[in-house]
Amino acid sequence: MCHPRLVVRLALSALWMVSGSLCPQAAESPKKPSHHIGRDLPDYVTGDECLFCHRNVVGPSWNLNAHQRTLQPRVMTPDINRAIESTPELDPYAKQIQFVLGYQTQIRLLRKAPAYGQLELLTGSFEPDPDSESTPFRFHASQPIGWKPGTFSQRCAGCHTTAVDSRTQAFAATAIDCYACHGSVDLAHTNDPSLVYLAKKRNDPPVLIAATCGQCHVRTGTSKASGLPYANNHVVGDDLFADFAVDWSPAALGSTPPRERHILENIRAVREGDEETTCLSCHNIHRASGRRHRSVASSAYCHICHHPEDMTLTYDRRVKHHPLCGY
Repeated sequence: MCHPRLVVRLALSALWMVSGSLCPQAAESPKKPSHHIGRDLPDYVTGDECLFCHRNVVGPSWNLNAHQRTLQPRVMTPDINRAIESTPELDPYAKQIQFVLGYQTQIRLLRKAPAYGQLELLTGSFEPDPDSESTPFRFHASQPIGWKPGTFSQRCAGCHTTAVDSRTQAFAATAIDCYACHGSVDLAHTNDPSLVYLAKKRNDPPVLIAATCGQCHVRTGTSKASGLPYANNHVVGDDLFADFAVDWSPAALGSTPPRERHILENIRAVREGDEETTCLSCHNIHRASGRRHRSVASSAYCHICHHPEDMTLTYDRRVKHHPLCGY
């Protein structure tokens, strides 16, 4: 889906590469954090435009990246498509299903809604079924099967799409686009990569990294302005927690499953200035790899998920902890 405020900048980008610069002045660093609560989201360079230059490094693996697969067109998931077509309960809805949400632990099915930037969620879900010989998924529905208007935009859109306007709950692009992590990118970054948040040429503070990852991976918060369970028009560089309220109490953190808890514990410590280790210390996002975490010194965060005496032991990754989508 294409947002009406998006500015198509391919021609401008091409002119930039030919001329080398559109502005003779030295480029400035990104502005200090502000906020976009209740304000319009900025026009931004889309992922397709980014891949025009980054196609050789990011492009080959991006389609398989977990962030790119948070919400996929059905045609991109042939194994799930086969499961849909072989499930009798879905026969009345099979031709209407257009999108797939999730993959590893629970899979939800969606279609376009009449309203702009909206999707409707089908009740029921697929779950992995490693014992099945015919299909790797089994369908489960705890209530009558049917389309649920509003559920996706009110519960899921903030972490499964890009540039959600909290006022309309409409999104600009499916899945997680470059903008979600790198912010509104200045075109001058072609000559100065340090203008882009989280670029290799920058040394962004841990609190900014925590807020960038936390806008989706802190799943226990609520926007004070909108009441939605996702951040209100957050743009990288903003103060995420100025509006996104989270219960950081030991009781609240202790009651969450391990995968969720280690994120919350880490971001809480970073916000309080007690921790320099961030998500990017352990995870390489573009390569979809957590190999870095093997080189990080053992700490309390590790033992939330791993056995202190044997770091090779870990919790069951299939544990579900979100009441709606299972993640």
